[in-house]
Amino acid sequence: MALFIKTKTVAEKMLEDIKTFLFFLNIFVQGVFFIYYTYSVVVNLNRPVFCIIYSVLFILSIIAFVNYLVTQKYPKESLKGFSRFLRIFKYAVNFSLIAINFYGIIHFGGTFWNVFLIISSLFSLLFQIQIEVIRYFIEQQIKKFKKNQEERKNNSTEKTANVKSKLTKIKNKFFK
Repeated sequence: MALFIKTKTVAEKMLEDIKTFLFFLNIFVQGVFFIYYTYSVVVNLNRPVFCIIYSVLFILSIIAFVNYLVTQKYPKESLKGFSRFLRIFKYAVNFSLIAINFYGIIHFGGTFWNVFLIISSLFSLLFQIQIEVIRYFIEQQIKKFKKNQEERKNNSTEKTANVKSKLTKIKNKFFK
């Protein structure tokens, strides 16, 4: 039984380490995207449609990021689904920025910085999503492990109770 407790503790510690790493990675990736949004808005000041699109995406990204920080600091189980939606929405917004900038590079040409920012943003976003998926699967495995451990504990308790019951019956039968 001690082995299960140690394994559970190690798995929970690993999950907490991954969550901490993911938190700092998320801050770093959003920093890269905030620089990218700012750059995209400034470069496209002479193209009002692109400027407005980038500004709206920037505002949506800020809202999603602030929500992420707030839910990390003050997690509430009741808002978990909404927070997950905003996190996925943030990924969609960031991919939209990359897609629109890619379209702009193809049709209007791009500078070294534009290409550099699109590539670094894309790689950092994909890396963040990959770590998020790994975290999710580890979290699911830990939940399964805890459930199995609880079932084993319950089965062990039931078996012990059954053995005690049988021994009591035998004792009562022979020692009346």
